[in-house]
Amino acid sequence: DSPLPEGEKYIFTVMVANKYQAVIETMEMEVNVAPKGGSLVLNPTEGVELDTSITHTFSGWTDAHLPLRYELYLILPSGTEELLSTSSAESLQYSSTRDEEANFEQTLALSVYDSYDA
Repeated sequence: DSPLPEGEKYIFTVMVANKYQAVIETMEMEVNVAPKGGSLVLNPTEGVELDTSITHTFSGWTDAHLPLRYELYLILPSGTEELLSTSSAESLQYSSTRDEEANFEQTLALSVYDSYDA
């Protein structure tokens, strides 16, 4: 995470000097913006454990710095995240497993990154 706001432009000026000469360089930089505007769609939304393959489709995500990387996580009842898959494809399949602690329900989280990991 950057302490600089996304999308802001900054100008950096550096001067290097010794007793004989000085050099000044200026560089303009823009803080990278994370991918936005997309969704995660599951099909089907219900199934039988180890029997139903669920397709996860990531659509509508936009960013200037391609390719995008999708990371799908299972949120465990303890609140910790377990990485299920990392993909640059816009869809993947996943078969659910039995989880009595979570009343047989699963919570998923999606993280989307651009080529600069924003």
